[in-house]
Amino acid sequence: MCTRRWIFSEYTASNIASQEFLKQHIYEKKLLALSGSSAYFIKSNMDYFKSAISTCSPCFWDKISTNNLRKKRVTYDKIHNLITSQGPGTVMELALEIIKLKINKIEASKIADNLIVWPNMHYGIMPK
Repeated sequence: MCTRRWIFSEYTASNIASQEFLKQHIYEKKLLALSGSSAYFIKSNMDYFKSAISTCSPCFWDKISTNNLRKKRVTYDKIHNLITSQGPGTVMELALEIIKLKINKIEASKIADNLIVWPNMHYGIMPK
């Protein structure tokens, strides 16, 4: 499964237009969300993210420094304004984490109330 997706991710990360797009987002201090193998390839191809704390597809854990790797499903690095997740199975958590960061925890919990999600995705605010 890992080998099918990484070819596109590797191309995108090394593409000059993609890098310029990301540099513009960094300059504008926008939140950048990456998932799966893209999280690894973007991180490894851009100097700005080399020291960022992140997660990625478990296929690439051995390629990330142990100081920077978090084996959590979703990880947020406040310094680099970078949120990463492990891949397709974690996109719901990634989306709710973005809502939590951009709006607030209560709104993320309200949205989670209307979805079938794991209890930890209610952020400690359990539905009634």
